[in-house]
Amino acid sequence: MMQEQKDQKQIVRDRLTDAIGNVNEEMLSEVAELRNKVISKPTGAWRKWALPLAACVVLMIGGLTTYAVLSSGGTLETGKDKPTDRTNSAYTFSVSGDIRIPMSEIKGDVVKLTEEMKERFKKHDAIYSSTYAGWRQLPFATVEDAKAYIGYDKINFPQLSAVPDQVYVEAMGNPAWEMELKDGVAMEGTLPGGEHYVVAGEGESDLEVKLVSIRLEAEYQTDKTKSTLSYTSTASLSTEYDTADSGIRGIAWDGVEFTSRMQTENGREFYVLNATGFESGWLSQQVFWQENNVIYRLFLHYKEQDQKQADKVMLEWMNAF
Repeated sequence: MMQEQKDQKQIVRDRLTDAIGNVNEEMLSEVAELRNKVISKPTGAWRKWALPLAACVVLMIGGLTTYAVLSSGGTLETGKDKPTDRTNSAYTFSVSGDIRIPMSEIKGDVVKLTEEMKERFKKHDAIYSSTYAGWRQLPFATVEDAKAYIGYDKINFPQLSAVPDQVYVEAMGNPAWEMELKDGVAMEGTLPGGEHYVVAGEGESDLEVKLVSIRLEAEYQTDKTKSTLSYTSTASLSTEYDTADSGIRGIAWDGVEFTSRMQTENGREFYVLNATGFESGWLSQQVFWQENNVIYRLFLHYKEQDQKQADKVMLEWMNAF
């Protein structure tokens, strides 16, 4: 009986660890995509997804260059959430190799958030929730202020001609689950599969929170009396404590189809992802790039009449690296 109870606790511990390890990128992406939805008001929903996706053919376009092309540092794939599903289109930009950043290289005040997260975890029992204790979002006046707050000197955030309307730093911290599962009440709840869990240590002071991911986000809103275009530029970092695969994943509904291509600009090969269009008439376009262990993405929302303006912003973003 003692061995059976021990085995059951280990199963719950493993499932809880897996759930916490995957919540960081999923939570950050959901928040960003929902904000994009509010700005552009498309009817389709967007969210992160962690399932493997079917590979598709990626086409190379663009003119020849007279200098060496730098690697894009990743792979863009599109497909379906499920092979038989005709409504859900999925994509993933995955990065090969280990791009996790040692905490010793992140020197900004963002590292102090773990103490605040620790106190929040003591008061929350929700693991999957909009009030997830390990997630924080802070506004900044400028991109430079946000970069200084992060303190990773290798961030090469693209400088665009437009001034962002809003700048945020979003951080995700997860507890270090080196505690015994027992009949305590330090933390308890229900896993996505329905299993109930209780997490407790020798005392609440044993709880430690590790910073696992950081994202710098700049939002741009055009004059809505003249244009439908809005766009978001992000830089995402994973720390040495991140156990999830590096990359950006998402799903779209409303019969949307994704097409992908590779475009060469400024000596670099960028992956471009286009959505065929929502039923409401909204379009989206995304561009991905990775360098110095940072994943960059430009996400554009617009209607067909503003396609040229969206392409212009996309080219400016690419050539800013």
